[in-house]
This record gives sequence, structure tokens and C-alpha cells, in this order.
Amino acid sequence: MSKTNEARDLKIIERLQHLSESKRLFASKYKLYLPTEKELKEELEREKRMIEMELKLLESKGKK
Repeated sequence: MSKTNEARDLKIIERLQHLSESKRLFASKYKLYLPTEKELKEELEREKRMIEMELKLLESKGKK
């Protein structure tokens, strides 16, 4: 691993540690490398959209 990637990974780890201190953080996928900040944001947005869609589906089923 290059020093640039190592430094980037350390920054990401620091941010995730800070996040985990203030909110509940669950790891459900394991990778051999840490994602970039952009990749992490994209994944979180994708998960958020999926949860919102599931909630809307559940709400619509409850209204029938």
C-alpha cells in the first residue's frame, strides 16, 4: 500500500470512528480496502434511498 493510500485510509478511519461515537454504525459488507470518501457517500445515499423505498412500500401496504 502506498503512503498516499495509507494516509487516505487513516483519514477515513478517523471519520468513521468519529461517526461511530455519535451514531450507531453497522458494518454489513467487508472489503479488502477502504472506500474513498466519494464511494462511501454514494453507498450511504444508495442505502438511504432503499430504506426510504421500503418504508413507502410498508406504509402503502398498511393503508389498504
